[in-house]
Amino acid sequence: MPTRAEAPLPDTAKAVLAKVVDRGQVTRPQLTADVGLSHPTVGTALAELERREFVARVGTTQGALGRAATVYGPGPGLGWVLGVDLGNTHVDVLARSLAGDDLKRERHAVRQGRAQDVAAHAGDIVRAITEGLAAHGPLRAVAVAVGRIIPPGLDLSPADRTARPIERLARDLVTAMRLPDGVPVIFENNVNCAALAESHQGAARGTGDFAYLQIGVRIGLGIVMGGRLLRGATGAGGEVSFLPFPWAPGVHPEREALERHLGSDALLDRARRAGVVPPPETAQQLFEAAAAGDAAAQAQVADHAGEVGRLVAAVAAILDPGLVVLGGGVGKNPQLLPGVGAALRDLGQEIAVTVTELGDDATLEGAALLTGDYALGSILDGYHSPLVERPSVVTA
Repeated sequence: MPTRAEAPLPDTAKAVLAKVVDRGQVTRPQLTADVGLSHPTVGTALAELERREFVARVGTTQGALGRAATVYGPGPGLGWVLGVDLGNTHVDVLARSLAGDDLKRERHAVRQGRAQDVAAHAGDIVRAITEGLAAHGPLRAVAVAVGRIIPPGLDLSPADRTARPIERLARDLVTAMRLPDGVPVIFENNVNCAALAESHQGAARGTGDFAYLQIGVRIGLGIVMGGRLLRGATGAGGEVSFLPFPWAPGVHPEREALERHLGSDALLDRARRAGVVPPPETAQQLFEAAAAGDAAAQAQVADHAGEVGRLVAAVAAILDPGLVVLGGGVGKNPQLLPGVGAALRDLGQEIAVTVTELGDDATLEGAALLTGDYALGSILDGYHSPLVERPSVVTA
């Protein structure tokens, strides 16, 4: 988005800048061919973009006729964005320039407590980073990933007695960050962010239709269809914890019972009761015991893999994705894959399943990707196809 001192870019400059950002490095003749404009028009657009430092000359290359051609790339005037993964016990932050360079990556542990206390701590962390990176140009946007349903629109104005919990959290965090005036803050579900990251730089690269299934303390689903995130009418798309469970004659399903059954807390409790030695305190310890040959641990992993496979079958029946990527503290373990595959075959389902390539960084990478995409879309309005329709944005 243009800062207060910036006028909107002319359309020709937007067209040229979109190609520079897309290609990373490009010559003027290549730009002329790509955008279908005349050589002088492209030259005028480049001059405007250089004046604003939106593009910069990064070298030369030998042309086909023996002439040296100037190579252009994204410039420092594009500024930078910040992605934040706001969890119950951690705050991870990633600052990235719109040229694609990582400027700062930090992981902070926070004590679990009231939402406003976590927001205050996160605000302190963000404020220190924004002050330290002031020399890198304007901060264009911030994206915050949280483990909550994010409605399409957030209203931070209602009093506490009428505001929804996510709106109170958003208000507390925006206040605590003390961002420069006019900087937009995007809020998105953490699993949705992880799905975006896997689709662009992880296990689902090149797959237009896929689902990211998180199995950890909580369970959730991020859905990408046609290369874009599917959020649903109210932002609750992918909330598989709401599926009725158990579902059988004479049994009454309970709200979020599936999450309580598949979540890591229940898995570890079952493993301890089954006699895994030593009793695992984390999912990683359980999987390590299974890999070391503990029969009880192997049985628990196999049983859990079958349960996850049945959930994958339900996802496939509804969405028909080309791929399901498993993530989260439990789902990221490749030991699940044989059991998941066996469960799918038992149910007559044929679907590709793999595990995350980004691991615990998936949500943070997705938040950075989302905020960079939003910032570029604001600068290149009309010349950029957004990854997320109707994102939930508030302004500092």
